[in-house]
Amino acid sequence: MRGCPVLSIAAVQFNPHTGDIGNVFYERMSYAAAISYGTPEISIIAWWDRQSVEARDAAFNGKRLPVLVASEFRAFIDSVGGGHCIPWGNGSVFDITILEGWLDRVDPLTDASGEDIYPWKYWNIADLRTLVRLAGINTKDIPFTGDKHNALADALHQVKIAHIASRKLMSCGDYGGYQTEEIKSGAADG
Repeated sequence: MRGCPVLSIAAVQFNPHTGDIGNVFYERMSYAAAISYGTPEISIIAWWDRQSVEARDAAFNGKRLPVLVASEFRAFIDSVGGGHCIPWGNGSVFDITILEGWLDRVDPLTDASGEDIYPWKYWNIADLRTLVRLAGINTKDIPFTGDKHNALADALHQVKIAHIASRKLMSCGDYGGYQTEEIKSGAADG
């Protein structure tokens, strides 16, 4: 999945303890332009064919160029925390890995020693699925608002899940204020 084209991208600044939402980033890219930066898998195209008309429209009818969206995405992350950003992905090797691979292809930045530069530090990456398991919650019990598989609706739903899981974990014991700064969530559909 790291080499897949990214059709839309959303990121939501949020506080997992309060559920408060800050700045939001959401962009949809031209399918024709997106596939020049990744190879779609036949199974993923077939999966999209089974999704709602609204979800397919949001994913496949964007107009923006990926290179512009990538630059704006980096600027957005920088504006809401830069290198201190804690990106949450729905899976330790899904959302963030897809975004890093996409940035490598669309807007590659490297430091003086040739290392890739992402808008976050690898040690700050957080995994929503691990948080859900630790909290012991069933995400199917959390009502979804909007169209499933729309990058923004998915990111907002993941914020809701993170807040519920965080609240449950915090009620189980005193964590001494661990991770009280605002945390960001990223999601990409591709």
